[in-house]
Amino acid sequence: MSKVKKFFLILLIISIIFIANTSLARFADMEYPPNSSGYADFTDEEADKQAEEKAANQANEAKTSEDYVGKSSNNNLKTLEIENAKLEPEFNSLTLDYIVTPNEENTKTIKINAVPEDEKATVEGAGEVQLEDGINKLIVTVRAENGNVKMYNLTINLPYEQSDLRLTSLEIEGINIEGGDNKKERLSPDFSKDTFQYTLTVPYEINGLNVKTQANDGIYVSVKGQDPLEVGKNTVIVELTDTNDETKKTTYVIDVTREEKSEINWLIISISIAVILIVIIVIARYLKNRKKK
Repeated sequence: MSKVKKFFLILLIISIIFIANTSLARFADMEYPPNSSGYADFTDEEADKQAEEKAANQANEAKTSEDYVGKSSNNNLKTLEIENAKLEPEFNSLTLDYIVTPNEENTKTIKINAVPEDEKATVEGAGEVQLEDGINKLIVTVRAENGNVKMYNLTINLPYEQSDLRLTSLEIEGINIEGGDNKKERLSPDFSKDTFQYTLTVPYEINGLNVKTQANDGIYVSVKGQDPLEVGKNTVIVELTDTNDETKKTTYVIDVTREEKSEINWLIISISIAVILIVIIVIARYLKNRKKK
């Protein structure tokens, strides 16, 4: 076999190995089950939300072609405003999840104003809403003329009426799905026994948290929402209860953002492979012409 053919064959094998490894890496990047039993510890609110989304999807799938002919499928909101409250991020019709912060600390009600882009669409969940201490999850549903449904999710965290129970320490470790050592994650702000609200951002690879707490004797500590973590916004609640008086409670809340998965740019990879092949062809022709001379 000539040197030119050997050179071309080696480069071809390298290209095939590169493409195969990339494909295997994508396959291996699938999420593990939430825990060893394959089940997740969902709250009632999360279960209700999933049930509503499932029902909406089933309703959409049950539609016949006649339901769609000549009817609008626009189920976007034109505006979404919360009176006397801040909406984060800023409203965008394509953004479905929001954090709402009331301007008044002791407020127990908010008013949701929602207007659809299409006047033939209907909106549910707007108007005045009663709130409770702690995490409130609200849904504004937009139903298009043809029945298609879109849900905008609002999370409102009202401060709890805190007792004199306190944590002595609060540390967070990220659970790595690749099985590596747990990495300590830093809260913002740093932990203080009298600070009850924290934020935390973790990369996509971390799909759960290991929340480590310490408290004085006579205090029962429970942690909810630490595992599994969904991509986007999550809420972890650390609740302290007096073992002698169950009505005496203190709650620490951690707003956790799990970053989105960084996708492989297949366009760049395809262009790179094409360039490699072109270079191989040019070199092969150059060596062939040189050999003839």
